[in-house]
Amino acid sequence: MAEWKKVVVSGSSANLANVQVDSLSSGVVTGAGGNLTTTAINGAGNIVATTGASGLVHTGSFTGSFTGDGSGITGLTTDGSIVDGNGIADFTYDGSSNVVIKVDSGSLAGAGLGTNNSTLTVNVDDTGIEINSDTLRLKDDGVTAAKLDDVFTTGGGVAGTFGSTTAVPKLTIDGQGRITTASLETIATSFDIAADSGTSDTVNGGETLTFAGGTGVSTTVSNNNIAINIASGIISSSTQIDALFNLDGIVSASAFTSPSQGTVRATINGVQTDVDTGLQTGDSPTFVGITATGNALIQGDLTVQGTTTTLSTTNTTIKDKFILLNSGSANPDEGGLVIDEGSGTGHAFIYDAGDGRFGINKSVSSTATTANSEAYVSLVVDQDNAAHDITDTEYHKRGNIKVDSSNDIFIYV
Repeated sequence: MAEWKKVVVSGSSANLANVQVDSLSSGVVTGAGGNLTTTAINGAGNIVATTGASGLVHTGSFTGSFTGDGSGITGLTTDGSIVDGNGIADFTYDGSSNVVIKVDSGSLAGAGLGTNNSTLTVNVDDTGIEINSDTLRLKDDGVTAAKLDDVFTTGGGVAGTFGSTTAVPKLTIDGQGRITTASLETIATSFDIAADSGTSDTVNGGETLTFAGGTGVSTTVSNNNIAINIASGIISSSTQIDALFNLDGIVSASAFTSPSQGTVRATINGVQTDVDTGLQTGDSPTFVGITATGNALIQGDLTVQGTTTTLSTTNTTIKDKFILLNSGSANPDEGGLVIDEGSGTGHAFIYDAGDGRFGINKSVSSTATTANSEAYVSLVVDQDNAAHDITDTEYHKRGNIKVDSSNDIFIYV
Protein backbone atom coordinates (compact mmCIF):
# COMPACT_ATOMS: atom_id res chain seq x y z
CA MET A 1 0.00 0.00 0.00
CA ALA A 2 1.36 3.44 -0.92
CA GLU A 3 2.13 5.52 2.16
CA TRP A 4 4.77 7.66 3.82
CA LYS A 5 7.76 5.51 4.89
CA LYS A 6 9.95 6.80 7.69
CA VAL A 7 13.66 7.23 7.00
CA VAL A 8 15.44 5.41 9.86
CA VAL A 9 18.60 7.06 11.10
CA SER A 10 20.72 6.46 14.19
CA GLY A 11 18.55 6.75 17.30
CA SER A 12 15.23 6.38 15.40
CA SER A 13 12.48 4.04 16.46
CA ALA A 14 11.31 1.78 13.61
CA ASN A 15 8.45 -0.61 12.95
CA LEU A 16 9.69 -2.80 10.05
CA ALA A 17 7.50 -5.14 7.99
CA ASN A 18 10.45 -7.14 6.61
CA VAL A 19 14.08 -7.63 7.65
CA GLN A 20 16.87 -9.20 5.58
CA VAL A 21 19.75 -10.65 7.62
CA ASP A 22 22.92 -11.94 5.98
CA SER A 23 24.75 -15.18 6.97
CA LEU A 24 21.60 -17.12 7.99
CA SER A 25 21.36 -20.76 6.86
CA SER A 26 18.32 -22.03 4.95
CA GLY A 27 15.33 -22.61 7.18
CA VAL A 28 12.58 -20.97 9.17
CA VAL A 29 13.75 -17.76 10.87
CA THR A 30 13.11 -17.70 14.63
CA GLY A 31 14.27 -15.36 17.34
CA ALA A 32 14.82 -15.22 21.06
CA GLY A 33 16.61 -12.81 23.35
CA GLY A 34 17.08 -10.29 20.52
CA ASN A 35 18.94 -12.75 18.26
CA LEU A 36 17.76 -14.25 14.95
CA THR A 37 18.35 -17.95 14.21
CA THR A 38 17.00 -20.54 11.74
CA THR A 39 15.30 -23.89 12.16
CA ALA A 40 15.82 -26.49 9.39
CA ILE A 41 12.95 -27.26 7.00
CA ASN A 42 11.77 -30.89 6.58
CA GLY A 43 12.12 -31.44 2.85
CA ALA A 44 12.86 -29.01 0.00
CA GLY A 45 10.95 -26.11 -1.55
CA ASN A 46 8.90 -23.25 -0.25
CA ILE A 47 6.89 -23.06 2.97
CA VAL A 48 3.18 -22.80 2.10
CA ALA A 49 0.03 -22.01 4.02
CA THR A 50 -2.12 -24.89 5.23
CA THR A 51 -5.09 -23.62 3.18
CA GLY A 52 -5.49 -21.69 -0.08
CA ALA A 53 -2.09 -22.62 -1.58
CA SER A 54 -1.89 -23.04 -5.38
CA GLY A 55 0.63 -24.05 -8.03
CA LEU A 56 2.14 -26.81 -5.84
CA VAL A 57 4.14 -29.83 -7.09
CA HIS A 58 4.18 -32.77 -4.62
CA THR A 59 6.06 -36.09 -4.78
CA GLY A 60 5.67 -39.05 -2.46
CA SER A 61 2.57 -40.15 -0.62
CA PHE A 62 -0.44 -37.92 -0.06
CA THR A 63 -3.30 -38.20 2.41
CA GLY A 64 -6.33 -35.95 2.23
CA SER A 65 -8.33 -34.39 -0.56
CA PHE A 66 -7.74 -31.87 -3.34
CA THR A 67 -9.83 -29.72 -5.67
CA GLY A 68 -9.41 -29.06 -9.40
CA ASP A 69 -9.67 -31.01 -12.66
CA GLY A 70 -6.83 -33.44 -11.78
CA SER A 71 -4.80 -32.58 -14.91
CA GLY A 72 -1.15 -33.55 -14.55
CA ILE A 73 -1.81 -36.32 -12.01
CA THR A 74 -0.18 -39.62 -13.09
CA GLY A 75 -0.04 -43.15 -11.70
CA LEU A 76 -3.72 -43.29 -10.75
CA THR A 77 -5.89 -46.37 -11.40
CA THR A 78 -9.65 -46.42 -11.83
CA ASP A 79 -12.30 -49.15 -11.83
CA GLY A 80 -14.97 -47.00 -13.39
CA SER A 81 -16.69 -47.77 -16.70
CA ILE A 82 -17.04 -45.49 -19.72
CA VAL A 83 -20.70 -45.40 -20.76
CA ASP A 84 -21.27 -45.99 -24.45
CA GLY A 85 -23.69 -44.17 -26.75
CA ASN A 86 -25.73 -45.22 -29.76
CA GLY A 87 -23.73 -47.31 -32.24
CA ILE A 88 -20.89 -48.07 -29.74
CA ALA A 89 -20.57 -51.56 -28.27
CA ASP A 90 -20.68 -51.85 -24.47
CA PHE A 91 -17.26 -52.00 -22.80
CA THR A 92 -15.44 -51.13 -19.55
CA TYR A 93 -12.02 -49.56 -19.07
CA ASP A 94 -9.76 -49.88 -16.01
CA GLY A 95 -6.79 -47.90 -17.35
CA SER A 96 -4.46 -50.91 -17.57
CA SER A 97 -4.24 -51.07 -21.38
CA ASN A 98 -5.20 -49.25 -24.60
CA VAL A 99 -8.78 -49.65 -25.91
CA VAL A 100 -9.96 -49.12 -29.51
CA ILE A 101 -13.55 -47.85 -29.82
CA LYS A 102 -15.33 -48.72 -33.09
CA VAL A 103 -18.56 -47.19 -34.35
CA ASP A 104 -21.23 -49.41 -35.93
CA SER A 105 -21.44 -48.39 -39.61
CA GLY A 106 -25.17 -48.98 -39.54
CA SER A 107 -25.61 -46.04 -37.17
CA LEU A 108 -24.19 -43.59 -39.75
CA ALA A 109 -26.99 -43.92 -42.26
CA GLY A 110 -28.16 -40.71 -43.95
CA ALA A 111 -29.04 -39.20 -47.34
CA GLY A 112 -25.91 -39.04 -49.51
CA LEU A 113 -23.75 -40.84 -46.92
CA GLY A 114 -22.24 -44.31 -46.90
CA THR A 115 -19.43 -46.40 -45.40
CA ASN A 116 -16.50 -48.28 -46.86
CA ASN A 117 -14.44 -50.49 -44.51
CA SER A 118 -15.62 -48.50 -41.48
CA THR A 119 -14.82 -45.23 -43.32
CA LEU A 120 -17.55 -42.58 -43.71
CA THR A 121 -18.06 -41.70 -47.41
CA VAL A 122 -20.06 -39.11 -49.39
CA ASN A 123 -21.92 -40.23 -52.53
CA VAL A 124 -21.32 -37.95 -55.58
CA ASP A 125 -22.46 -38.37 -59.21
CA ASP A 126 -18.93 -37.50 -60.52
CA THR A 127 -20.62 -35.50 -63.30
CA GLY A 128 -20.92 -32.04 -61.77
CA ILE A 129 -19.42 -32.78 -58.33
CA GLU A 130 -16.29 -34.79 -57.50
CA ILE A 131 -13.99 -35.61 -54.57
CA ASN A 132 -10.37 -34.64 -55.21
CA SER A 133 -7.66 -35.06 -52.54
CA ASP A 134 -10.30 -35.44 -49.78
CA THR A 135 -12.01 -32.24 -51.00
CA LEU A 136 -15.60 -32.07 -52.24
CA ARG A 137 -15.65 -29.62 -55.15
CA LEU A 138 -17.48 -28.55 -58.34
CA LYS A 139 -15.92 -30.13 -61.43
CA ASP A 140 -14.52 -28.12 -64.31
CA ASP A 141 -17.36 -27.57 -66.83
CA GLY A 142 -19.71 -29.00 -64.17
CA VAL A 143 -22.24 -26.22 -64.80
CA THR A 144 -23.54 -26.34 -68.36
CA ALA A 145 -25.80 -23.94 -70.24
CA ALA A 146 -28.67 -26.42 -69.87
CA LYS A 147 -28.44 -26.06 -66.07
CA LEU A 148 -28.66 -22.24 -66.12
CA ASP A 149 -31.98 -20.45 -65.65
CA ASP A 150 -33.20 -18.76 -68.86
CA VAL A 151 -34.17 -15.67 -66.88
CA PHE A 152 -33.59 -13.32 -69.83
CA THR A 153 -35.73 -15.01 -72.45
CA THR A 154 -38.40 -16.13 -69.98
CA GLY A 155 -38.66 -12.48 -68.91
CA GLY A 156 -39.55 -11.44 -72.44
CA GLY A 157 -36.07 -10.70 -73.79
CA VAL A 158 -34.82 -11.78 -77.19
CA ALA A 159 -31.26 -13.05 -77.53
CA GLY A 160 -29.14 -11.08 -79.96
CA THR A 161 -26.65 -8.22 -80.41
CA PHE A 162 -27.48 -4.85 -78.88
CA GLY A 163 -25.95 -1.45 -79.77
CA SER A 164 -24.97 0.49 -82.92
CA THR A 165 -23.39 3.79 -83.97
CA THR A 166 -26.66 5.59 -83.24
CA ALA A 167 -28.01 3.61 -80.28
CA VAL A 168 -26.66 2.22 -77.01
CA PRO A 169 -27.91 -0.83 -75.07
CA LYS A 170 -30.05 -0.28 -71.95
CA LEU A 171 -29.78 -3.26 -69.57
CA THR A 172 -31.73 -4.33 -66.46
CA ILE A 173 -29.69 -6.46 -64.01
CA ASP A 174 -31.22 -8.28 -61.03
CA GLY A 175 -29.72 -8.83 -57.57
CA GLN A 176 -27.92 -11.97 -58.72
CA GLY A 177 -26.09 -10.11 -61.50
CA ARG A 178 -28.25 -11.54 -64.31
CA ILE A 179 -29.44 -9.50 -67.30
CA THR A 180 -33.25 -9.70 -67.28
CA THR A 181 -34.13 -7.21 -70.05
CA ALA A 182 -32.26 -5.37 -72.81
CA SER A 183 -33.35 -2.55 -75.13
CA LEU A 184 -31.86 0.23 -77.29
CA GLU A 185 -31.68 3.96 -76.58
CA THR A 186 -31.11 6.37 -79.50
CA ILE A 187 -28.26 8.87 -79.04
CA ALA A 188 -27.81 12.28 -80.69
CA THR A 189 -25.31 12.32 -83.56
CA SER A 190 -25.50 16.03 -84.53
CA PHE A 191 -25.85 19.53 -83.02
CA ASP A 192 -26.72 23.02 -84.31
CA ILE A 193 -24.47 26.11 -84.31
CA ALA A 194 -25.40 29.80 -84.79
CA ALA A 195 -23.76 33.26 -84.64
CA ASP A 196 -24.72 36.97 -84.72
CA SER A 197 -24.64 36.83 -88.50
CA GLY A 198 -24.59 34.21 -91.19
CA THR A 199 -26.76 31.11 -91.57
CA SER A 200 -27.27 28.59 -88.78
CA ASP A 201 -25.80 25.18 -89.52
CA THR A 202 -25.89 21.59 -88.28
CA VAL A 203 -22.75 19.61 -87.44
CA ASN A 204 -23.38 15.91 -88.08
CA GLY A 205 -21.47 12.97 -86.66
CA GLY A 206 -18.17 12.55 -88.46
CA GLU A 207 -17.95 16.25 -89.44
CA THR A 208 -15.40 18.70 -87.95
CA LEU A 209 -16.31 22.07 -86.37
CA THR A 210 -13.57 24.60 -87.21
CA PHE A 211 -12.86 27.93 -85.43
CA ALA A 212 -11.26 30.15 -88.10
CA GLY A 213 -9.07 33.17 -87.33
CA GLY A 214 -8.97 36.54 -89.10
CA THR A 215 -6.75 39.61 -89.39
CA GLY A 216 -4.39 39.57 -86.40
CA VAL A 217 -6.26 36.63 -84.88
CA SER A 218 -5.23 32.97 -85.05
CA THR A 219 -6.57 29.77 -83.46
CA THR A 220 -4.75 26.69 -82.18
CA VAL A 221 -6.22 23.33 -81.12
CA SER A 222 -4.41 20.98 -78.72
CA ASN A 223 -5.52 18.39 -76.15
CA ASN A 224 -9.24 19.11 -76.76
CA ASN A 225 -8.69 22.88 -76.23
CA ILE A 226 -8.98 25.75 -78.74
CA ALA A 227 -6.83 28.84 -78.06
CA ILE A 228 -7.75 32.16 -79.78
CA ASN A 229 -4.63 34.32 -80.11
CA ILE A 230 -4.43 38.06 -80.90
CA ALA A 231 -1.19 39.10 -82.56
CA SER A 232 1.23 41.37 -80.69
CA GLY A 233 0.73 45.09 -81.35
CA ILE A 234 -2.79 44.73 -82.71
CA ILE A 235 -4.26 46.45 -79.62
CA SER A 236 -2.18 49.27 -78.06
CA SER A 237 -4.67 51.94 -77.03
CA SER A 238 -8.20 52.47 -75.81
CA THR A 239 -9.09 53.72 -79.27
CA GLN A 240 -8.22 50.34 -80.78
CA ILE A 241 -10.18 48.53 -78.04
CA ASP A 242 -13.14 50.76 -78.87
CA ALA A 243 -12.80 49.98 -82.56
CA LEU A 244 -12.16 46.23 -82.08
CA PHE A 245 -15.19 45.65 -79.88
CA ASN A 246 -17.41 48.34 -81.47
CA LEU A 247 -17.84 50.23 -78.17
CA ASP A 248 -18.78 53.53 -79.88
CA GLY A 249 -16.40 55.72 -77.86
CA ILE A 250 -17.22 54.27 -74.44
CA VAL A 251 -13.52 53.75 -73.62
CA SER A 252 -11.25 56.83 -73.51
CA ALA A 253 -8.15 57.92 -71.59
CA SER A 254 -7.99 56.77 -67.93
CA ALA A 255 -5.89 57.62 -64.84
CA PHE A 256 -5.34 56.09 -61.37
CA THR A 257 -4.36 58.10 -58.27
CA SER A 258 -4.36 57.67 -54.47
CA PRO A 259 -6.00 60.59 -52.65
CA SER A 260 -5.41 59.02 -49.19
CA GLN A 261 -3.90 55.95 -47.49
CA GLY A 262 -5.65 52.79 -48.61
CA THR A 263 -7.72 54.46 -51.37
CA VAL A 264 -7.25 54.14 -55.15
CA ARG A 265 -9.09 56.67 -57.37
CA ALA A 266 -9.84 55.60 -60.96
CA THR A 267 -10.71 58.34 -63.49
CA ILE A 268 -12.27 56.79 -66.61
CA ASN A 269 -13.98 58.92 -69.27
CA GLY A 270 -13.90 61.81 -66.81
CA VAL A 271 -15.74 59.82 -64.11
CA GLN A 272 -13.95 59.37 -60.75
CA THR A 273 -14.42 56.21 -58.68
CA ASP A 274 -12.71 55.64 -55.30
CA VAL A 275 -11.80 52.06 -54.38
CA ASP A 276 -11.05 51.04 -50.77
CA THR A 277 -8.09 48.61 -50.83
CA GLY A 278 -8.57 47.55 -47.20
CA LEU A 279 -5.33 49.26 -46.10
CA GLN A 280 -6.77 52.38 -44.47
CA THR A 281 -5.84 53.34 -40.90
CA GLY A 282 -8.97 51.70 -39.45
CA ASP A 283 -8.66 48.43 -41.39
CA SER A 284 -7.32 45.06 -40.19
CA PRO A 285 -5.37 43.70 -43.18
CA THR A 286 -3.86 40.22 -43.45
CA PHE A 287 -0.36 39.68 -44.87
CA VAL A 288 1.52 36.51 -45.75
CA GLY A 289 4.67 38.09 -44.31
CA ILE A 290 5.76 41.46 -42.92
CA THR A 291 9.17 42.93 -42.06
CA ALA A 292 9.72 46.03 -39.91
CA THR A 293 13.25 47.46 -40.30
CA GLY A 294 12.83 49.94 -37.43
CA ASN A 295 11.18 49.91 -34.04
CA ALA A 296 7.59 48.63 -33.84
CA LEU A 297 5.13 49.75 -31.18
CA ILE A 298 2.00 47.65 -30.63
CA GLN A 299 -0.52 49.47 -28.44
CA GLY A 300 -3.00 46.57 -28.33
CA ASP A 301 -2.78 42.82 -27.78
CA LEU A 302 -0.41 40.80 -29.98
CA THR A 303 -1.73 37.39 -31.05
CA VAL A 304 0.67 35.04 -32.87
CA GLN A 305 -1.00 32.02 -34.51
CA GLY A 306 1.98 30.52 -36.34
CA THR A 307 3.94 27.38 -35.59
CA THR A 308 7.11 28.92 -34.12
CA THR A 309 7.83 32.31 -32.52
CA THR A 310 11.52 33.25 -32.71
CA LEU A 311 13.08 36.03 -30.57
CA SER A 312 16.62 36.88 -31.70
CA THR A 313 17.50 39.22 -28.84
CA THR A 314 20.42 39.39 -26.40
CA ASN A 315 18.12 39.40 -23.36
CA THR A 316 14.35 39.15 -22.95
CA THR A 317 12.57 41.13 -20.22
CA ILE A 318 9.05 40.09 -19.19
CA LYS A 319 7.14 42.13 -16.61
CA ASP A 320 4.49 39.45 -15.97
CA LYS A 321 4.71 37.48 -12.68
CA PHE A 322 3.48 34.23 -14.24
CA ILE A 323 3.98 32.65 -17.67
CA LEU A 324 1.26 30.33 -19.06
CA LEU A 325 2.53 27.45 -21.23
CA ASN A 326 0.61 24.84 -23.26
CA SER A 327 -2.55 26.99 -23.39
CA GLY A 328 -3.14 26.23 -27.07
CA SER A 329 -3.29 22.46 -26.66
CA ALA A 330 -6.74 20.89 -27.17
CA ASN A 331 -5.77 18.14 -24.70
CA PRO A 332 -2.99 19.48 -22.46
CA ASP A 333 -0.68 16.69 -21.37
CA GLU A 334 2.85 17.92 -20.84
CA GLY A 335 4.91 21.09 -21.13
CA GLY A 336 8.09 22.65 -19.86
CA LEU A 337 11.31 24.52 -20.59
CA VAL A 338 14.23 23.31 -22.75
CA ILE A 339 17.76 24.60 -22.10
CA ASP A 340 19.51 24.68 -25.50
CA GLU A 341 22.75 22.70 -25.45
CA GLY A 342 23.33 22.98 -29.18
CA SER A 343 21.18 22.57 -32.35
CA GLY A 344 18.00 23.41 -30.44
CA THR A 345 18.19 20.35 -28.16
CA GLY A 346 19.00 20.10 -24.46
CA HIS A 347 17.86 19.26 -20.93
CA ALA A 348 14.18 19.89 -20.27
CA PHE A 349 12.22 20.64 -17.09
CA ILE A 350 8.83 19.00 -17.77
CA TYR A 351 5.42 18.75 -16.14
CA ASP A 352 3.73 15.49 -17.21
CA ALA A 353 -0.04 15.58 -16.62
CA GLY A 354 -0.23 11.80 -17.02
CA ASP A 355 2.16 11.34 -14.09
CA GLY A 356 0.89 14.44 -12.28
CA ARG A 357 4.39 15.68 -11.41
CA PHE A 358 7.51 17.47 -12.60
CA GLY A 359 10.50 15.69 -14.06
CA ILE A 360 13.70 15.97 -16.10
CA ASN A 361 14.57 14.70 -19.59
CA LYS A 362 18.22 14.99 -20.64
CA SER A 363 17.55 15.45 -24.38
CA VAL A 364 14.46 17.18 -25.80
CA SER A 365 14.24 19.14 -29.06
CA SER A 366 12.80 22.63 -28.94
CA THR A 367 10.43 21.60 -31.76
CA ALA A 368 9.12 18.54 -29.89
CA THR A 369 5.36 18.34 -29.34
CA THR A 370 5.58 15.65 -26.66
CA ALA A 371 8.19 14.34 -24.22
CA ASN A 372 8.31 12.15 -21.12
CA SER A 373 10.32 12.69 -17.96
CA GLU A 374 13.25 10.34 -17.39
CA ALA A 375 13.56 11.21 -13.69
CA TYR A 376 11.12 12.84 -11.27
CA VAL A 377 11.75 15.95 -9.21
CA SER A 378 11.20 15.19 -5.51
CA LEU A 379 9.04 17.74 -3.66
CA VAL A 380 9.34 18.53 0.04
CA VAL A 381 6.22 18.96 2.20
CA ASP A 382 7.02 20.75 5.48
CA GLN A 383 4.44 20.25 8.24
CA ASP A 384 5.70 23.40 10.01
CA ASN A 385 4.70 25.49 6.96
CA ALA A 386 1.03 26.39 7.30
CA ALA A 387 0.65 26.56 3.50
CA HIS A 388 1.80 22.95 3.13
CA ASP A 389 -0.93 20.31 3.43
CA ILE A 390 0.71 16.95 4.16
CA THR A 391 -2.65 15.18 3.65
CA ASP A 392 -3.08 16.47 0.07
CA THR A 393 -2.80 13.45 -2.29
CA GLU A 394 -1.35 15.76 -4.97
CA TYR A 395 1.97 15.33 -3.16
CA HIS A 396 1.59 11.65 -2.31
CA LYS A 397 3.94 10.58 -5.10
CA ARG A 398 6.82 8.10 -4.99
CA GLY A 399 10.05 9.75 -3.88
CA ASN A 400 8.48 12.89 -2.38
CA ILE A 401 9.76 13.91 1.06
CA LYS A 402 7.79 14.91 4.18
CA VAL A 403 9.28 16.56 7.26
CA ASP A 404 6.93 16.44 10.24
CA SER A 405 6.78 18.73 13.25
CA SER A 406 9.10 16.36 15.16
CA ASN A 407 11.77 16.77 12.47
CA ASP A 408 11.36 13.14 11.42
CA ILE A 409 11.88 12.53 7.67
CA PHE A 410 9.58 10.39 5.52
CA ILE A 411 9.76 9.29 1.87
CA TYR A 412 6.53 8.41 0.06
CA VAL A 413 6.59 4.93 -1.55
